[in-house]
Amino acid sequence: MNRPRWRKVWADLWSSKVRTLLVVMSIAVGVFAVGTVGGMYVNLSRTFSAGYLAANPAHATLSLTPFDDDVVQMVKHIPGVADAAGGRAVSGKVQIGPEEWKNIALFALPDYNDIRIVKLRPEQGALEPSPHGFLLERTSLPLINAQIGDTVLMETSDGKRRELRLDGAVYNATTAPASFTNQLEGYILLDSVEWLGQQRYYDQLHLIVSEDTLNKAHIEEVAKQVAARLEKGGYTVFITQVPEPGQHPVYQVIQSLILLLGGMGVFSVFLSGFLVINTLTGLLAQHIRQIGMMKAIGARTRQIVGMYLVLVLGFGVLAFLVAAPAATAVAYGLCKTFASWLNFDLTDFSMPEAVLIVQAVISLLVPVLASLLPIRSGTRLTVREAIASYGLGKGQFGKGWFDRVLEQVRVFSRPVLISIRNTFRRKTRLILTLITLTLAGAIFIAVFNVRTSLTVVLDEFLDSFLSDINLSLSAPQPIERVRQLASAVPDVTGVEGWLFASMKLLDAQDQPIGNFIVFGPPPDSQMITPIIEQGRWLLPGDQSAVVVGTDFLNKYPDTRPGDALRLDVNGKRITVTVVGVMRSLGVGGATSAYLLYAPVEYVARLTGAGQSTTEYRLAIKNSTPENQKKVAQALVQIFDARRVKATVQTGGEIKEQVGTSVTIIVAFLVPMAVLVGVVGALGLMGTMSLNVLERTREIGVLRAVGASNRKVFQIVVVEGLIIGLVSWALGILLSLPISGGLAAVLGSIFSFALPVTVSPEGFAIWFVVVLSLAWFASLLPAWNAVRLTVRDVLAYE
Repeated sequence: MNRPRWRKVWADLWSSKVRTLLVVMSIAVGVFAVGTVGGMYVNLSRTFSAGYLAANPAHATLSLTPFDDDVVQMVKHIPGVADAAGGRAVSGKVQIGPEEWKNIALFALPDYNDIRIVKLRPEQGALEPSPHGFLLERTSLPLINAQIGDTVLMETSDGKRRELRLDGAVYNATTAPASFTNQLEGYILLDSVEWLGQQRYYDQLHLIVSEDTLNKAHIEEVAKQVAARLEKGGYTVFITQVPEPGQHPVYQVIQSLILLLGGMGVFSVFLSGFLVINTLTGLLAQHIRQIGMMKAIGARTRQIVGMYLVLVLGFGVLAFLVAAPAATAVAYGLCKTFASWLNFDLTDFSMPEAVLIVQAVISLLVPVLASLLPIRSGTRLTVREAIASYGLGKGQFGKGWFDRVLEQVRVFSRPVLISIRNTFRRKTRLILTLITLTLAGAIFIAVFNVRTSLTVVLDEFLDSFLSDINLSLSAPQPIERVRQLASAVPDVTGVEGWLFASMKLLDAQDQPIGNFIVFGPPPDSQMITPIIEQGRWLLPGDQSAVVVGTDFLNKYPDTRPGDALRLDVNGKRITVTVVGVMRSLGVGGATSAYLLYAPVEYVARLTGAGQSTTEYRLAIKNSTPENQKKVAQALVQIFDARRVKATVQTGGEIKEQVGTSVTIIVAFLVPMAVLVGVVGALGLMGTMSLNVLERTREIGVLRAVGASNRKVFQIVVVEGLIIGLVSWALGILLSLPISGGLAAVLGSIFSFALPVTVSPEGFAIWFVVVLSLAWFASLLPAWNAVRLTVRDVLAYE
């Protein structure tokens, strides 16, 4: 029996190439999903962090009053500090078109041959800027509309204009892409600061700690000691930023998204198991008479089971050979795409051995486990039961109440009625197919639901800040004067002056533990309608009252309305009461200075600002993005003519930046949703092919009594379309809890609860997709059915 047995296994594997392809693809899809996600996770995590750490990012950054190199040298000798460097940014705008300007921040460095903290890597052109030139961070290069060697016009925040030569492009692995921030980033010599009309000094201090570099608490303690030493020397420290040690600021976001992809990859493996069960059940149904013949000549059940398990292992090996290279190629392509979006280099890509081992185990183990039940059921038939099978089905349709209800349906043509009844004949196979397609549809729809939720909630959040234009002035100006100047633009309908101040949160021992920016809007502000999650908004006459954001609760989760906070405002200790919590946006916990809101009169009293400020919010009549830009340009010209330099940011620009984040998140999810859709299509194709093979004799009977090719084709295709429609309806229902799970994960990224929003667009797209999949999945089985002749049927088996 040995040689014939294995020859039969080989024949079963090789003779029916369409069936083998279906089984192999059913297994390979799940293996491919796991390999793709695993390869992305390992390589993105490794290269993302490696590039960031190679730039030697600062462990802590302090913003303070102007200082010089002597202070830097003094800080280096403070215990716990390994290195320190001063930093200075000159803000302004560069002309990128006849009437178009783009905001830019130029960072001044003393020595480009000795950059030890936040290292830069040359990409194009010069290694360091010339006295009247600058280098541009590489993600800013596409936005400036200039080439290396060109001269661009820059206007500093105080109105001075200079022509700078673009000397080259460099790579800063610690910065966000310019397309995210909508601001260019460049680098100049420290000596060039005075040429630009600015004073030469530092206002940022970058620190590297000497030990325990991955311990955030230790870094914060060292930064606190440095701040105390500086303040003792007469300097005022405004903000202390301590990012998560060893991690890029958006690493947590990427990790969360990849974990989501991992969950969807597990779904794909789960669906792949259903496909294997379905396909092998049909395969064994075809082999019933062969099993009977083998048993009749002495084959034992154990031997037959072993044969089919070896066959399944053969399918698994082929699936691995198909899926592993495909997963490697796709993971590499996706990593390259995300690397370009997130501004890091994919320098070292390789599929980890652990991922390949997992793929191999899934390729062999999942099919074997999935096949145990159908193999056991198919091989336990007696010789008599196997020989008595004629391929006309088991006559099970019509026994249940649902079947009897279908038999009463008479409104459709006879071919359609046959399709409906055939759909529900093999109920176990139908259920498995519906599970596969329904899960695929539910995940596909859930991605669109979550995209809609993100868009709606973020739009709602952004719309709660009703200003069309945010105006920042280079120096405080009286509110009434700014209102008069801005009103000269006909479209301006409202102007509000907002005060702000930097504060520190103190612990019970009055030691600083956090940094905040407190904004003071007018009590009757028309520029903000906050979304209150707890408590209330500020009221006229409130004293010592603040409203915190939901991102604040991520850092201090025990905070509730009614709690008291101790704050340090320019060395003055005060106590405020939290009266409410409003929705705020803090991506992945990357926020380093949280926003608080307090009454404008209270902020004015704390800061002594009076009726002057640098921050203004404006509303205009026609708030389209184009008109916002037009009005913003007119405002800049008006203030420039009066030697009051203004920087503007429109509401449309802010929404565009947030929309970019949503686009990237959806871009992470859509490929996996498409992959799951492919799994469903393969399942349906396999089901329809098996149904046609099982009904070979029935199709022959139809042909013998005069059924045309068109009618036979219609019977098969309509059956597939019915399955697609049923799965679409079930997928809509199942998409709701899946959407809830995705929304919970993404809500944690954005620091506020993300409700489940139904997307009619997702329903409609999946409706078209699933019917198209059903149509194409039915074409090959229908074509095979049409090609059967009566002679072929009589010769079957």
